[in-house]
Amino acid sequence: MRLFIDETHRLAAELVAFRVLDPALRSRGGIRQSAIDLSEDPVFAKDIEALLRREPSGRYQPPALQDLADRMAELEARGKELEGLLPKAPS
Repeated sequence: MRLFIDETHRLAAELVAFRVLDPALRSRGGIRQSAIDLSEDPVFAKDIEALLRREPSGRYQPPALQDLADRMAELEARGKELEGLLPKAPS
């Protein structure tokens, strides 16, 4: 099932999710007519609704802030190391 193949499909799925989940907070901004039309397509809406109603297939665990800080420090060190390999520009 390729429901999120482009931005129009993603925005249309968001519109269907708003109808199903009725969240207190919603995205703001202009939604293209193509996304509105797709969200009203019965087959598409049924697929998105089924996706929203089934049991989760996993759990997202975002990285800890300290892990992100450590990774950033490693990247900065690697960047400095690579800069050291570049030829020095004449002064």
